[in-house]
Amino acid sequence: MQAMVPVPLRRISTRFFLAFLLLSALVTAVGGGLLLKAAGRALERSLGERLQALAAVTAETLDGRSLTLLGEGDEATPVHLYLRSRLEAVRRQAGARRIYVFTPGGESLVDTDDTPIGTPYGQFKAHREALPRVREGTPYASPLYRSDDVPYKTGFAPVRFREAVVAGVAVEASAEYLEVLAAFRRGFALILAGALILGAAAAYGLARSVSKPLDALIRATDELRRGDMDRPVALDSGTEMDRLGEALESLRAEVLKRDRNLKMMLAQIAHEIKNPLEIYQLFLPLLTAPGTTPGEREERVKMLRAETVQLNRLLDEFISFVRRKKPEVEPVDIADLFARLAGFFREKAARQGVELSSSVAGPLVVEADRLYLWHSLFNLIKNGLEAMERGGALRLEAFREDGGVRIEVRDTGGGIPPEVLPQVFDPFFTTKAQGSGLGLAVVAEYVRALGGEARLESEPGRGTLAVLRLPGKEAPCPASSS
Repeated sequence: MQAMVPVPLRRISTRFFLAFLLLSALVTAVGGGLLLKAAGRALERSLGERLQALAAVTAETLDGRSLTLLGEGDEATPVHLYLRSRLEAVRRQAGARRIYVFTPGGESLVDTDDTPIGTPYGQFKAHREALPRVREGTPYASPLYRSDDVPYKTGFAPVRFREAVVAGVAVEASAEYLEVLAAFRRGFALILAGALILGAAAAYGLARSVSKPLDALIRATDELRRGDMDRPVALDSGTEMDRLGEALESLRAEVLKRDRNLKMMLAQIAHEIKNPLEIYQLFLPLLTAPGTTPGEREERVKMLRAETVQLNRLLDEFISFVRRKKPEVEPVDIADLFARLAGFFREKAARQGVELSSSVAGPLVVEADRLYLWHSLFNLIKNGLEAMERGGALRLEAFREDGGVRIEVRDTGGGIPPEVLPQVFDPFFTTKAQGSGLGLAVVAEYVRALGGEARLESEPGRGTLAVLRLPGKEAPCPASSS
């Protein structure tokens, strides 16, 4: 006797349903597995492209010439400290594990993990293609590797100076989210058809949530690499990817600022050199022209000499700004420094009808580079006198404040317009007809190198107050007031 088949199995609709369910489960299992595998490859590829792009953008912001000057033992120099702080800022904003700069031979230059300069990197034994690719001038992304049972990936990019590759940048980041896909693959055979479908949907959603902002970032970095700096990098994914977008936007703004400064510098140099050259071209033939009297010849020589002095002063300011030495800290008596500065400027102030005075509240000694402090106050006093060509008063004051020393340079000149004040410390920014725009920029850099800060307070028509705050200590120095 033939066995009875349950009614539900005999119904075509049920069979189709079960067949569809089984087929769907099979397709979902196979397709989901393939989807996860493809998603993993896409994510790994996208991560590699992202790290390459971030390394390339970071390389563009580094000064290749400064890197070539670094040598063993330079870890405490301002150049090395500045480069390391820049890398650390990018690392934090990008969420990377580590960023380091290395020589074409694979030795350390700057490292957020504080690897000493000149230390060979052992990881290049595993990343055998990295150094040759960097030396060729092409970006490279390493395969996935594990450290402390966590997957990582590193992007590499070359740093160029005068078209030559002088160093490389490596950005190392975690690929932990790929572990999620691996866990899905390992447990996929045990999941029911419905769970498989949900898992595939979740995997697809995860891939979209990661790949979409990554695609946007890759497009943005491609635009930056092509030199299109006008479009801001903006992400609104609601994920950690937004932090990377902010990092790229910060880098874009920094590159734009450096580009503007470079253009201003070149334009300023060209303008300042062109003027004396035109005067030379005009007056040099006149020195030997028939009929030129000795008095006329002497007057023209004086004019050419004045232009030469002005051009030499401008070049000195550029060199002083670009090639800053390491501060040589020593005890500096503020009262003595004020007296020397007052003696230097007293005659010029008297000719302009400017009353020059100074006051030091008690014996004050500051640990500083004497030359840095002299030049900073020199520039501030010079600016103050230039603002009071028809007379006024300029006063130097120094006193202890909050465990440090506060130095003030106050003038009664015309003041600085509010819209200009935020830019006065920017390199090459000037409102003067013959200014280099580096005086206050040098002041800010020198004071910052001494561990202090500089700021200006000004009101049009009421004068300007320049404030320098420096670390200081008491010492047995006589008080001074003049």
